[in-house]
Amino acid sequence: RLTAVAFGVMVVSKHLLSMIITWLVPRILVMHEDAASGVLRVSLAILLPNALAAASGLILSRWETEAAPLRRFASEVGPGVVPSAVVLMLGGWRALTVGSLHAYHSVRIKLVMSLGLPLVDAGSRLAAYDALAIGLVTPMLIVACTFLGVKPMLFAAPLMALVASLLLASTFHDGDALHFGLRESLAVLTMSIAQVSSPIVPNALMPGNTRRLGRAYGVTESIFILVQMGLALLVGASRSAAGYRGALTLISGGLLCALGLSAVLAPRVNEVDTVRSSRLWPWRRSGGGQTYSYT
Repeated sequence: RLTAVAFGVMVVSKHLLSMIITWLVPRILVMHEDAASGVLRVSLAILLPNALAAASGLILSRWETEAAPLRRFASEVGPGVVPSAVVLMLGGWRALTVGSLHAYHSVRIKLVMSLGLPLVDAGSRLAAYDALAIGLVTPMLIVACTFLGVKPMLFAAPLMALVASLLLASTFHDGDALHFGLRESLAVLTMSIAQVSSPIVPNALMPGNTRRLGRAYGVTESIFILVQMGLALLVGASRSAAGYRGALTLISGGLLCALGLSAVLAPRVNEVDTVRSSRLWPWRRSGGGQTYSYT
């Protein structure tokens, strides 16, 4: 079971829709001088994907399938059962990393506009970066995870986002933006890569760390929502008080906390070896207490 690939497809699908909306919405808004009319048309435009999502949920709810029994469950093999603290730490990692990136996402168009790009150009640039992250970089990361495991991404995802956030923050001096140059372009592209790749990590690691997978996902989702709401409110307040430099500094703080949590979490988290197979990858052998297999 290629867990990282499966969650990668799910996350990429979501961000693909986000990329289309990022490109489309500014164009709808600039077509109408009346703000209310523009907002109405935006609402109508996003009604279609929401209707498709509702229809998909209805079809899935009526789709009767027989679940295939697992031969071996990750927490039933190896030296004991991982304590629930690991599940909570995975939830905290997701909340800090993905929550910080979502807080950045809420201000990124205005941030790029403050660097000198008009609304339509800002939307187009961000959509292009998202497309590059979705179509090229993220698939490479997923392939790397299949060979090297997901654990390295516990450090790589918050670290690359932290560096990019600090680079963007350094662009602003005394509240005034300088320009949108190569450094800023690379920083925004890196944030797009982190936004697409980060949600895969905790979801792919979760099956190796609990018997009650549904409850674990529910707990981590609750942690994520609470922390994300707090970060969004704090980023908005920081932006009002100290401009984009203050908001980016706060986002960097959240990513730094996630990086510190990675150091605590990595030695404790178990990883289901979802790709090991003597027929496909004969050089990968079982060993140690940190990697398990369903096969």
